Amino acid sequence: MVLLSHVLLTADASCAERFANQFVPRFQWANSLVAELYSREVYAQRAIRADTWGLFIVCNDTAGWGPTMVSPVECRWPLDFNLYLKEQSDGELRQFMLDAMHAAALWAAKKNSWPTDVFEQAYEKVLQRGLHFHGLVNVSYPTPDKRFTARIHCDYGIEWVRYCAVLCRYRSKKPIATIPLGKMRPAIGRVADDVAGGKWVRDTQFVLSSGRHYDWVADFSQYMK
Repeated sequence: MVLLSHVLLTADASCAERFANQFVPRFQWANSLVAELYSREVYAQRAIRADTWGLFIVCNDTAGWGPTMVSPVECRWPLDFNLYLKEQSDGELRQFMLDAMHAAALWAAKKNSWPTDVFEQAYEKVLQRGLHFHGLVNVSYPTPDKRFTARIHCDYGIEWVRYCAVLCRYRSKKPIATIPLGKMRPAIGRVADDVAGGKWVRDTQFVLSSGRHYDWVADFSQYMK
């Protein structure tokens, strides 16, 4: 038995046959941020032990699809995809995803005799935090002479996570210059991986490296005089 650390919401693979335009992966991209936030709050309480680390919630809108526990850690959950496909803001879409995830997790908790208050508290914590991620991440990369610092700005969208390198004075968060780096598809744990490999390769050149993308280079030479 291990501590439950992830609650994952996915669309059943058969949905790809009925919906066009990468429906299954796009559904995953759209809920990745709330899944990460919700999972983090569930794990932080360290109160639920299960056969594996994740509760997998598999959604479909076909007749007779759940709610059913396929196993103690896999739940089939009925979800109206017409509501998902409606034109919505990022915040409304994430709220829809969070509500679906939370309802399924509560149902699965009762079936497994898990304490439901763990999920209730996780839900409230996520709402208090907010369903967005737009700003500087916690990591920073000072220059060898400690005059400047490169920070990473993240804009976590529904279909793309966009990154910029931000030049600041050492120990400051006030931007001197901002240079776009690139974008990646959303995924749980994506941001932590993408921003972990920063370094200064020259006095004025910052590189952000990750196994998921080519090196992203920001040349700050005109701003570091």
